Amino acid sequence: LGILNTKLIWTYLKRLCSVLGDPDKKGRLELRSIYISKIPVYKIDEENNNDKNCYKSIIKNVESILSLNTQYSKAKSDNHKSIIQRQIEATDREIDQLVYELYGLTKEEIRIVEGETK
Repeated sequence: LGILNTKLIWTYLKRLCSVLGDPDKKGRLELRSIYISKIPVYKIDEENNNDKNCYKSIIKNVESILSLNTQYSKAKSDNHKSIIQRQIEATDREIDQLVYELYGLTKEEIRIVEGETK
């Protein structure tokens, strides 16, 4: 879940999937199994401490986002919702960074992914 919702994977899918409209302007991706099955999901090397630590951090952050989304849906004030939304966005950015590290992206590759998702 953490990897599939990152900017990296969405950038990949925007280049792979059929699109209804412009994918960079809220166009809809046709998320069919022929495309989804081609997502290069990173296989964690259980012998590699860096891989294991990234994996654990991604899981922790996904759990945090799920909890924050529950809090957001129960928040009463716009101010409280705004605070929670910023926490969700910060956690999402942290997951993106962990996934960039797992996949071994260079700074230039990260700039491309980040630029293409704006």
